[in-house]
Amino acid sequence: MRTFSRGMALAVLVCGSAAYADRNDIRITNLGNPSPVASAGSTTPSANFNAEANGDFRAFARTFAAVMTSANLMPPETLGHAGFSLNAELSVLGLPTPGREDGQVTIPTEGTPTNPLLLPSVHVRKGLPFSFELGARVGWIDRSDMFAATGELKWAVNEGFTWLPDIAVRAHVTRLMGNKDFDLTAAGLDFGVGKQFPLGAW
Repeated sequence: MRTFSRGMALAVLVCGSAAYADRNDIRITNLGNPSPVASAGSTTPSANFNAEANGDFRAFARTFAAVMTSANLMPPETLGHAGFSLNAELSVLGLPTPGREDGQVTIPTEGTPTNPLLLPSVHVRKGLPFSFELGARVGWIDRSDMFAATGELKWAVNEGFTWLPDIAVRAHVTRLMGNKDFDLTAAGLDFGVGKQFPLGAW
């Protein structure tokens, strides 16, 4: 029995599954080759030459960085040093219309991208002393093998005063994972102002 189990385990390790890409997975080669020749030192013309490929990639990278960046859905006040929060979130994102005209951004997906794009995620926050808060978020890009991981740090400059609003600043870094063609990291800084008040007595 033990020999059979070892044989099955070895078979599972040796027999790899076929690679599969879903419709929203990114394929950078769809943007074209910025070089007019197939390779360095070659005179063979590139079959996928696109003089605007580098510019298209920069426009795509900026757009996709905004897509995967963690939106600030939380109030400016922190949880307190003993507080802990676990949230399920869903972002519904409209993608630009594909095209080559001026001002249009090409999203080089494997297939026709879903529009709107769904980004479900899990968001964990932990309160720290001195009005700090540490957070992490992991989101899945719908119909793809890609994930977006975010780390964040928030500081409430002012919170808990009766007549003054809560004010906080949040720094965050998001990293795209699961794509073999390129790496993408986005960082941001945002500010929040808010105030809790009762709507009535019960």
